[in-house]
Amino acid sequence: MAKAPSLSVINLQIAAAYRNKKEYDNAIAAYNDLLKTDPNNDKAIVGIGMTNLEKGDLKAAEDTLTKAAEGPKPTREVFYNLGEVKFAKGETDEAAELVSEGRRTLDPAWGKPIFKLALVAAEQGRQGRARSR
Repeated sequence: MAKAPSLSVINLQIAAAYRNKKEYDNAIAAYNDLLKTDPNNDKAIVGIGMTNLEKGDLKAAEDTLTKAAEGPKPTREVFYNLGEVKFAKGETDEAAELVSEGRRTLDPAWGKPIFKLALVAAEQGRQGRARSR
């Protein structure tokens, strides 16, 4: 990878392997290695956030994804996964808003958030709203 920086995206697969093994610090290190050559790689940034969530560090997950959401070009995945973190924290209203924001502004046809919004509605006890999603 030192000789061919364009191959640094292989760190996404390396990080995924570490996450599967629950070696979270190694996964974060692999994502950070990718960010050294591609500082705006949204997959690595989201990966760090979600790895922190899996690790149980909700603050680090939220901080990472919030910073990405406030950046110049946040992706739909950033908003969706920040919503996942808020959902894990029990902040269902904020989770629904973030998931909706990513879908509404970045990709109105994206189906994954519809399912998440139904889960949020069900969690909030709004069964009719959950079914209508």
